[in-house]
Amino acid sequence: MRRVEREITDSTRAYQILQEARILRVAYVDREGLTMVPITFMPIVEDGKWYLLLHGAKGGRKYAAWKDGLEVCFEAESRVSPVVSDEPSQNSWHFLTIVGHGVIREVTDNDVKHIDLARLLLSHNKSGHSKPLPDDLSFLACYRLEVTDWTAKQNGFA
Repeated sequence: MRRVEREITDSTRAYQILQEARILRVAYVDREGLTMVPITFMPIVEDGKWYLLLHGAKGGRKYAAWKDGLEVCFEAESRVSPVVSDEPSQNSWHFLTIVGHGVIREVTDNDVKHIDLARLLLSHNKSGHSKPLPDDLSFLACYRLEVTDWTAKQNGFA
């Protein structure tokens, strides 16, 4: 990292970025080439490992690439705000960001899939009202991205 004074090395602070972020961007290479998708997600920790829970349709390009396991890169940010200066060359951004790598796999165990999807979908439901998940979730794919490494940085935060 070129600006070492911006680096975040504390894993608790880095994980907090994931907890605050609303969108995860996942980049990967499949038979069609390089692509990146923005997706809602939820971070969890199990047995000391970080996982990012994701879901999507059971079909299409993403599903074909992710269902059997694939190495990916991800990025998320939080607390993004512009810094405007009278001197245009001094305009900037405040932000917290995390970039990492991992392996994404489809969750195929139905019990785990139900639990993961319930956690993920309820985490995005701010209304407090929700219906129970249907027993048949065959139309949805649920994924776990196991984080293998990460770097994080900040600008404008101490």
